[in-house]
Amino acid sequence: MAPLFLWPILLLSLAVFFTCFNDTLKRREYFMVGYLYGLGYFTAGLYWIGNALLVDGNPYYWAYPLALLALPAFLSLFYGVFGYILSYITIQKVAGFLASAALLALTEWIRGHIFTGFPWNLFGYTWGGTLEIAQSVSVFGIYGLTLITIIIGFGLGFIYLHGYKSKTSLITSASLISMLGVTFIYGHIRMADNVTQYDERTTIRLVQPSIPQAEKWDPAYLERNFTKHLNISKASDVKSDNIILLWPETSINPAILNSPQAGQMISNTLKSLGKNSYLFSGALIREKDGDNVTHYNAFLAIDKNNQIRARYNKSHLVPFGEYLPFENYLPIKPIVNLSGFQSGSGPKTLFTGDIPSFSPLICYEAIFPGDIIGTSQNRKPEWIINVTNDAWYGVSSGPYQHLTQTIYRAIEEGLPLYRAASTGVSAAIDPIGRTISNLKLNKTGYTDVYLIKPLGEVTPYSKFGDIIFMSMIAVLFFTYILSSKLPYNIYE
Repeated sequence: MAPLFLWPILLLSLAVFFTCFNDTLKRREYFMVGYLYGLGYFTAGLYWIGNALLVDGNPYYWAYPLALLALPAFLSLFYGVFGYILSYITIQKVAGFLASAALLALTEWIRGHIFTGFPWNLFGYTWGGTLEIAQSVSVFGIYGLTLITIIIGFGLGFIYLHGYKSKTSLITSASLISMLGVTFIYGHIRMADNVTQYDERTTIRLVQPSIPQAEKWDPAYLERNFTKHLNISKASDVKSDNIILLWPETSINPAILNSPQAGQMISNTLKSLGKNSYLFSGALIREKDGDNVTHYNAFLAIDKNNQIRARYNKSHLVPFGEYLPFENYLPIKPIVNLSGFQSGSGPKTLFTGDIPSFSPLICYEAIFPGDIIGTSQNRKPEWIINVTNDAWYGVSSGPYQHLTQTIYRAIEEGLPLYRAASTGVSAAIDPIGRTISNLKLNKTGYTDVYLIKPLGEVTPYSKFGDIIFMSMIAVLFFTYILSSKLPYNIYE
């Protein structure tokens, strides 16, 4: 996965995984093979999550070993169940190997949806460094590309089991090469046919303050942090009619919102830029109703008169980070040290003045395919915003994995995406997934990018969602069922 994208290693691991299943295993051993593969895969891919507990001042630092292993141990259960169900499938024949790939891809889809879902590091993300292959998600989404990836990996194991010179292996090899080749050629043509186009009337300024997580909420640094955002934002030389300052997740806190002086400073900064200027920013909002206090992880659009023109409340919260499942039974608080956030009503398309319509995503929300676009007045947005704070995870693969998943959302929807990270990787992504401009991890500064135009047509995935992927799964399962009913096996 990101940032290395060593997809040959992933395919090899899937091949070895496939060959570990054989008729000599008992069903509980099928479960253990799946579980142990998952444990290795998730521990290696999610090691960085524990870094959130090592931030200075976090009282739960002692739970680092638990964080390092608990989530992988839970997620591995999905692969364990996959292995157990696989014991009922004859994988030595073509229809069986295809059905096994469909079963694992369906397992990944379930992992991405059940218990609020956690579709992190789906196998298809390994192609993030090969945008030609990644273009296929515009048709069948990341789950479809995950299925293709599993078929290739399992296919290599299937060839090994049958011997490289057998007729079955030769046909399988040719089919896998053709599948990968067609996918690459489709992506190459799509990228060549869609040159990045700009709307020069609007400039987006991505602001990356790179504030260490230990200092982000320390009262001693709140004023300094706010001033840092303003100072980075003040650069001039903008020729567009509209300029949008894009600040990261929770850049604005309740103290700023309630301070007339801070509001005036925001207003002065926007007016100094001239023309039609706005601040789009992540915000921590505290609302009090009597003795009840509610917190929202929100997104605000603020005009030069310091008036809030649009608001979105994060709807897909992070378990154990922004809320606690079963919190009445757990004697701990969320990592954010609040009583937990209230979720919003779902994705929204927002409108601000004459700025083209957009949908904001706050941090974690960008990892959910097909659940990121809000519609309003029967209009889809023309661009996507992602505000985030990846400072929790330090210098690790975590911020790069997060960035990769947002790039896939742009390709799936055929929309440009602008990402502002407090500490992470800020970037402007075109509808094909090309990075137009970026600020590297831990770099302080800004980058100006014209508003990129969306594709002229709706992508199949944006129109049909996971229906195409589910149809692929259904065909493979039906093929296996049909092959087991025939008096002779034409799929051998």
